[in-house]
Amino acid sequence: MKIYYITNLLMPSEKANGIQVAYNCESFLNSGAGVELLLPRRFGCKGSDDISAFYNIDKTLPVKRIWCLDLFFSKMISGGRILSEIAFAIQSLSFYKFVAFHLMFKRTDVIYTRDPFLGLFLFFKRRKFLELHNFPQSWIGKSVYWFLLKTFSGVIVISEGLKKNVPGNVILARDGVKKELFDIETNKAQASDLPVFLYSGSLYEWKGVDLLLKAFKSVSDKALLYIVGGSFDEKDSERLKNIVSDLDIKNVVFVGHVEYKKTPLYLKTADFLVLPNMPGSKISELYTSPLKLFEYMLAKRLIIAADLPSLTEILNEKNSLLFKAGDLKSLEEILRKALDLKNKEKLIDNAYKDGLNFTWDARSKKILKFINERI
Repeated sequence: MKIYYITNLLMPSEKANGIQVAYNCESFLNSGAGVELLLPRRFGCKGSDDISAFYNIDKTLPVKRIWCLDLFFSKMISGGRILSEIAFAIQSLSFYKFVAFHLMFKRTDVIYTRDPFLGLFLFFKRRKFLELHNFPQSWIGKSVYWFLLKTFSGVIVISEGLKKNVPGNVILARDGVKKELFDIETNKAQASDLPVFLYSGSLYEWKGVDLLLKAFKSVSDKALLYIVGGSFDEKDSERLKNIVSDLDIKNVVFVGHVEYKKTPLYLKTADFLVLPNMPGSKISELYTSPLKLFEYMLAKRLIIAADLPSLTEILNEKNSLLFKAGDLKSLEEILRKALDLKNKEKLIDNAYKDGLNFTWDARSKKILKFINERI
């Protein structure tokens, strides 16, 4: 079986969606499927030969760059929201059109994508599968998506919350982790004599880092907090640094962006790994399947997480410490509890064992079985 994996992403990239696509493709290769990754030819893209090296993929991942009308080279366009949205629409539509032209006379075993609208452009292809990561909230948006889903032979979703929105042929396959990245040893003593709390990821408000900083103030005299990573909008990091300054919070270290392959080193130098996602948005409460959740589990460190349904699909009182999502006092209490906890090794061990069920290779085998039953 050969899979044409089509995605309108700028790759290679350190963004989570690019990482997810790369390891998804690698796991398909590991499971014996043939894969060709179709990407847009965009300004700022590195050469296609960089994909495997960039993501430390052992096998060669064939990549085909498809021409599209990319207007983002203009500072005028990239600087305005409305113009950026128009430029993105033009780029996307042109990419879909030329992908359709590229595949029109090719024999394709399976087409796999994260782009719902691609189904319309490939109406002449039967074996199409969609991996769904989000779902609209408006009635019109939902109606459009339900129509688009009918153009696919099957749908792969990453959370129970998404599965409830999808009728018909659907399978739940949560995101995963590359175990080999965490088969390393670190010396905790090299990090700090104080206990270390760590958050890794982007800094959007719904990620909950604002709340974490405010809660950490209550234990900042006896611990360190590392913020690893960041958003591509500097306003997010500035917002958080202002909170630290305004509230005079001690012992907070903004590490900034690090290469993905180095993330395990940082996770393993911590004592506690925090997932403080906020309530109030569907993506945070129901739809997300954060890569860092599975990374935290294999890092063999105590996990502290918000009790949102998207997280408690995996986490529970036997493998983590949970606090009431969005509740400052609840998070403060959990941080103090973590520092005083004597038997955290059992929780850590349970999380690690549970995390082994969510490797990319295990995920791909589940998806390939689903595909084979429908072609």
